[in-house]
Amino acid sequence: MGCETSLKESYSAENYKWVNTLGRLTKYCTSSHLGRPDGLTILEPADDAATAALGDGWRTPTQKEMQELLEKCTWTWSSLNGCQGYMVRSNVKGYTDKYIFLPAAGLFFGNENPTLNYYGYYWTSECPDLSDLDPKKTPVESAYYLDIQIETAGWSVTSRVGGFTIRPVYTK
Repeated sequence: MGCETSLKESYSAENYKWVNTLGRLTKYCTSSHLGRPDGLTILEPADDAATAALGDGWRTPTQKEMQELLEKCTWTWSSLNGCQGYMVRSNVKGYTDKYIFLPAAGLFFGNENPTLNYYGYYWTSECPDLSDLDPKKTPVESAYYLDIQIETAGWSVTSRVGGFTIRPVYTK
């Protein structure tokens, strides 16, 4: 859930936009046990990094849209311009000549990126219904992301305080 709309020197729970000094969520919260509930589970345009960077019509994809990449494309680990990552080619009839490259851009927790060219983490615009999660096992500020690494690509849930990559989509 890419709701940090500008780059930061470091990424942590202490400087995450939607967590207060008591460690409680102030937005995108669905559980009164975790913060002030607002029922929001999808990024609003004002909080979407893709919209902030590229303008109206651009947004961070939903989990369903990212899932389509997993289900309807062939994923091949490769290199493009010196970057490791996945060449993701469509298997949909009429679109088999279309592809995107998802670099293994790593992540920033704190101010380091030790996973560059080994892992890629891509935010979706969604967070889970927090009332369904076990807070002892799942971070309070959880969000869905696409996790890529050599030989695997799939879904996970993690703390949304990290500096992950976004793959913007354009809505016509």
